[in-house]
Amino acid sequence: MFTFRCTSRLITKLQAPIVTDPLEPTTRLGDWYGNVLFSGHHRFLMFVSERSLLPVLMPLRERNRLLPNFRARLAELLLHLSIPEKDVTKELSEMAEVVIARTANRSLLGTMNDFTRNVKAYLQMHDDISLLDLELRLAGTPCGPNVYRYPNELAIKILVGFDR
Repeated sequence: MFTFRCTSRLITKLQAPIVTDPLEPTTRLGDWYGNVLFSGHHRFLMFVSERSLLPVLMPLRERNRLLPNFRARLAELLLHLSIPEKDVTKELSEMAEVVIARTANRSLLGTMNDFTRNVKAYLQMHDDISLLDLELRLAGTPCGPNVYRYPNELAIKILVGFDR
């Protein structure tokens, strides 16, 4: 169980019921913060793990099947980071149930704003860049309010339990 903690802009796009007091997540990567991202003709949903700052991008048009499409994108990203399949499967199995709530972490919203600027810059340089390549570039970007962390390294540490 986990929560998509969405901005008002994304809540409007999803047209889904909002929970005011969600339960603690059972996933290792925690809740996921989401927003919409527009850049030129590109329309994305961007989600960022609260615990690792790992980003997941999906086309906005996939919002009607949000959970299965999100899980598929996340699985592809985690496997690309060389996280063992058993750890990916375990994390995804905890994601069978999701609720939607409003954002609750201003610092994480700042990280999402930084990611948005980076995505726009990458798209200006490489209009045909894939979602996976965008995610991998963002995941390799040091970020955080006080102590800089690399989302890709932190996700591995959280899911597998050691540094690489």
